[in-house]
Amino acid sequence: MKIGKLIVQILRNRPKDFFLSYLACQAMQIFPLITGLLIREIFKCYEKGNGDNTVWWFIGFFIAGLLGRASVVLFNSMKGAIGRFIASSIIRVNLMGALLDKPGAKALHKSNGDTLNSFRDDINQIEDLISASIIEFMAVLVFALLSLYVLLRINFIATLLIFTPMIVVMLMLKSAGNRITRYRKDNRRATGIVSSAIGEIFTNIQVIKAFGSEDSMRSNFIELNKAREKFAMKDNMFSQLLSTMTENILNIGVGIILLVMSFSVKNGNFRLGDFTLFLYYMNFITFFIQSFSDSVTRFKQASVSFKNITGISEEVTGEGLVGNTALYMKEEVPLVIEKRFGEKERLDVLTVENLTFRYAQTRGGIEGVSFTAMRDQFTVITGRVGSGKTTLLRTLLGLLEKEGGSIFWNDQLVENVNEVMVPPRVAYSPQIPNFFSASIEENMLLGMDKEKVDINRSVYMAVMEDDIGNLPNNLHTTIGTNGVKLSGGQQQRLSAARMFARGAEVHVFDDISSALDVETEEQLWSRLFESESSTCIAVSNRRTALKKADNIILLKDGKVEACGRLEELLKQSEEMRLIWGQSA
Repeated sequence: MKIGKLIVQILRNRPKDFFLSYLACQAMQIFPLITGLLIREIFKCYEKGNGDNTVWWFIGFFIAGLLGRASVVLFNSMKGAIGRFIASSIIRVNLMGALLDKPGAKALHKSNGDTLNSFRDDINQIEDLISASIIEFMAVLVFALLSLYVLLRINFIATLLIFTPMIVVMLMLKSAGNRITRYRKDNRRATGIVSSAIGEIFTNIQVIKAFGSEDSMRSNFIELNKAREKFAMKDNMFSQLLSTMTENILNIGVGIILLVMSFSVKNGNFRLGDFTLFLYYMNFITFFIQSFSDSVTRFKQASVSFKNITGISEEVTGEGLVGNTALYMKEEVPLVIEKRFGEKERLDVLTVENLTFRYAQTRGGIEGVSFTAMRDQFTVITGRVGSGKTTLLRTLLGLLEKEGGSIFWNDQLVENVNEVMVPPRVAYSPQIPNFFSASIEENMLLGMDKEKVDINRSVYMAVMEDDIGNLPNNLHTTIGTNGVKLSGGQQQRLSAARMFARGAEVHVFDDISSALDVETEEQLWSRLFESESSTCIAVSNRRTALKKADNIILLKDGKVEACGRLEELLKQSEEMRLIWGQSA
């Protein structure tokens, strides 16, 4: 879908707001038109030798016009701001919705830095195109056409001369179009690399300091910024060069026109009032031509911006970005309706048949994995490093898109894993948890209604009550970026507490106890199965978990080597005996 159609769709989403913004801009342009005519009449009065009273009437109208224009400017600033807000907010809301609704298996195609740049710079570029180029340009165009009509009636040849520079500007912009696009692409790409580097430095600041790599990181960052500076200068300088060339062309054209008209005035073919009107309108007409030049440049740059945004993920489409969506500018934001399901949907047995996923580059992964997880049972997935344990969990949850196999919730085939294997059916605690720089409570709830969550029970099940009691603000303690203020074990248990807060049917752990001591791990598993319903699937090689398991799925090279209880597997499987000997 081309950018022109996308822009039209955005305008159609809120026609009333954009029309008011346009009317405000148009009103600003009508005042110069009327003012110019008043100026001409004032000079005509002087030429005819009329009395001062007529002149003072015109001067009064002129002052009133200026005051009226000041009022319109204020109105335009308010309506224009609303128009800009709507234009950018529609895209931002739709983009965020597309990213949040996308399946977990569909990763971002760009780095976090590139994605953030699109949210900020690319959408701002589109906002400028709609507000500064389309709405304002259309208002200026109407003024230019009306003034053209007035000037043509006065002097046909001089009027045509005024618009001659526009032809030169159009030809210049046509030849520069490809460079505008290329320079903007290069600038955005370099900016994304720098933004990504900043994010990675902040995320890994402790590692950088631990290995004494500050100088090398600083040097690398300087080199990245030098590259960005080069592309940014090309982009900005070329845009400024076009703007300057356009302005100079217009100034030269104005000079030629003034020379032509001065001879006409001298020969008596041009009255002083008409000459004054030409001079006054010429300033606004040249502004129209300059606005046309800027609009073409913005249009080219916005085309790049749209491509950048849609390139974030395959779930992001041009049509989806400009779809009508609620912004809640005046309305109350609706409450979030939490998902619920009935007794018939509660889990009795989860069946996995021939589940397969292979990584595109290495072709490693899992192949033909089958097992069952019963209600109120503890299923442990174990195996050596690289055997496919985490891959199996992520494929089961839809975080990796399966290539084959089936998943059954009770006897019902799970057709859309991304919609079924989520809370309140399934809750997941990953191997490396992620957190927001917020309080412990906020990280546990993640938007859930506090009144509907038993936070204390979730903390107890995660064996975290003592840790929270020792923190300065207890549950309201801020944990820093990605939980940097917590130890590894505290991070894993907070991840478990967040999972327990979901009240899910199935709890899925990915090596949750790797940073826990044996006593804490024992408490965690014991408390988990104190509850009436605690169906659990966990990746672990730890002896505590293996001993408690009702069923162990032993993986080797991405395939199921054996299934059963610990005692059986230790007798039957050399692989299991190897893992048991290496486990803590």
